[in-house]
Amino acid sequence: MHVGFVSKFHFSGIVFSSGKLWKEQRKFALETLREFGFGRTVLEDKILEEIGYFVEVIGHHNGKAFNMRRLTQASVSNVISSIVYGQRFDYGDPVFKDFVERVDENFAVKH
Repeated sequence: MHVGFVSKFHFSGIVFSSGKLWKEQRKFALETLREFGFGRTVLEDKILEEIGYFVEVIGHHNGKAFNMRRLTQASVSNVISSIVYGQRFDYGDPVFKDFVERVDENFAVKH
């Protein structure tokens, strides 16, 4: 007798459970997601705050061309940092600049 791929496994979790187990798992998942900002504007607020700094730096270039790569990396890093550590860093901070450069090096494609 052929057993289908799905029926070979015993599934549990929110999707494949019901009743009391489903309620408990759903409650746990929602509480955990809320801790990371789900259902709140914390993430949105952090992004909007960082966009303000980002746009300010762009404005200092007075319409002249410049490489936005490092600025974008620093901006994204600051959003993550403000969520994880509760603070953002000035783009000119030497420790922060070194951190962003090291992240860039780690993600660079090496041939």
